[in-house]
Amino acid sequence: MERFCGSLLPAIKSRRYPYASINRRAIELAQLNQIKAFYGLQEALDLRNRRNIEKTGTAIDGYRDSVFVYPKKVEMLPPLYKKRIAHHLAHRFQIDKKVAIRFVPQKAECWGKIHWLRGGDMLHAADMVKGRSGRDMTYVKYTLMEDLNFHKRNLCAAGVCRAADYYGQLLRLIVLHIPAHPDLRTTEPTKLALAIVKPMNINGRNSWDVPIAKVGDFGAVEAIDIQALDTCVVGRIIDRQKVFFIEQLGSKAALEFLDDPEVSYSPMNHRQQ
Repeated sequence: MERFCGSLLPAIKSRRYPYASINRRAIELAQLNQIKAFYGLQEALDLRNRRNIEKTGTAIDGYRDSVFVYPKKVEMLPPLYKKRIAHHLAHRFQIDKKVAIRFVPQKAECWGKIHWLRGGDMLHAADMVKGRSGRDMTYVKYTLMEDLNFHKRNLCAAGVCRAADYYGQLLRLIVLHIPAHPDLRTTEPTKLALAIVKPMNINGRNSWDVPIAKVGDFGAVEAIDIQALDTCVVGRIIDRQKVFFIEQLGSKAALEFLDDPEVSYSPMNHRQQ
């Protein structure tokens, strides 16, 4: 609903008669959609800003559903990030952490934004992008496999895993160039696109199944593959030192609700934490 209302705001030209502008806009959108459907002109009449982003963004081999968007920097990685990346590589390639740390570079290619194709959102990395419109697009949802026997030292954890959802802040997007090496059991160089995230500790859910956390209650920073990220930005409602996470139904649902290809969201008069 926020996206639909936001798409109508740029059409309001009169403060005295705003509803006439809204009505005209709704009619024009319906007419345009009918023309596209009747003549098969979805691509030719696609005037969205996201279309230019999809063309000019940088695609990473092996990640066909997303493109990286500036700002971009090649800079030194903080020691904490290097440690978390090594932990990720150790699990990914099933090697010891002391071996994995050798494949973490001192400097890495860092990006500030990732744009999901096929109707997804633009996610911002908090370390490199500072919000200017009052909308924080750095909070995300991601899914990882959780080991149910992690805290049971004497019990084999093989095959006892389940998918678990997490919520947190996206800090940085990093592209790693991994060489072919016997220790990794790889025969060709590969690229890995990782996200550095700072998860929030979820304390429970309310009667509407909305996740709840305390303000500022973050867990340990971790490195994950970008494919674990959900394609939509997660909204937050802060009330009495509690954070309520509001998530979309999914990128496809977001587009199906409003098939408006030439209007981008306008944050005017809409504030989101």
